[in-house]
Amino acid sequence: MNKLLITFFLLTLSNLALAKEPSSRTITETFGDWKLVCIEESKNKQCEIKQTLVNENRQIVAVIAVGKQDDNKHIIQITLPLLLDLTKAVSLTVDENAPITLPFNFCNNTACFVLIEDKTIFNAFTNGNVGSIRVNAFGVNKSLNMNYSLKGFSAALKSLKSQS
Repeated sequence: MNKLLITFFLLTLSNLALAKEPSSRTITETFGDWKLVCIEESKNKQCEIKQTLVNENRQIVAVIAVGKQDDNKHIIQITLPLLLDLTKAVSLTVDENAPITLPFNFCNNTACFVLIEDKTIFNAFTNGNVGSIRVNAFGVNKSLNMNYSLKGFSAALKSLKSQS
């Protein structure tokens, strides 16, 4: 799990890595609303697929990413902003299906994270069209709803699985 978290952290900071490591290379490919991002350094290659959610002011409000773990299984990581009510679960929906409640796994000084390994959710993403993430703001009785698209998810996941 630690290697996975480091991998997501490295991919999130790919621009900084490129500035510090001229020998690294970033490869991106777009599949509908999803992007495959691979960072190659020496003989090490780390890849993920992701979708960045922005608000009406074009500010990033969440990132949904899928990466490989050491055991070659995949994990969905939802990165959310700070100042959320961590005592209330995250609600995830795909199409018109019933919401799935998910706990926060951890926060650091920049974001909070939800990690998902559930095959049912992967299947819903693969077969779905659209979804939403609902979280609660801390200190106010207000929920925030963020919509995402699953257009291109299946093709992006297939490409991710083919990366070595």
